[in-house]
This record gives sequence, C-alpha cells and structure tokens, in this order.
Amino acid sequence: MVIKAEPWGKGKPGLGMCTLGTHWQNQVGACLMFERIHLQKNTNNDEVKERAMDKYETYLNIIVEKGLQAALTLTG
Repeated sequence: MVIKAEPWGKGKPGLGMCTLGTHWQNQVGACLMFERIHLQKNTNNDEVKERAMDKYETYLNIIVEKGLQAALTLTG
C-alpha cells in the first residue's frame, strides 16, 4: 500500500486503512520501523534510506489531504 503511493483518490488509501483496521497508524509506523531497521543493516546508501521515509510521508500526507485520519472511528 505504501510502496506505490501514487496519485490516489479517497478510495485506495481508505481501503488500505480498512484492511489494517482501527489501529492503522500503528501498523504503518511498525512497517516503517521494520523497513528502516532492514535498511540500516543492509545498506550504507543514505538516499535509499531517505526514499523509504519519503514514501511513508507521502502516504500519510495523502491521508491528511483527503481528510481520512479518523475515518475508521466514525459511526453511521
């Protein structure tokens, strides 16, 4: 989901959030942490490490821009 952070409407990031559940923020944070640990151990290329951060930042910015932060806590 985060790997292909391309121009999206509300649907794709919203569906991704639903798949992860109400604690989606924790899931995304854990994925970032595990990816950073992996990169720290396996590459000395700072540009590669920075791109990993950028894709998560892009995904989270899309969530904010679309106003989806609290979407899973809303009730009908």
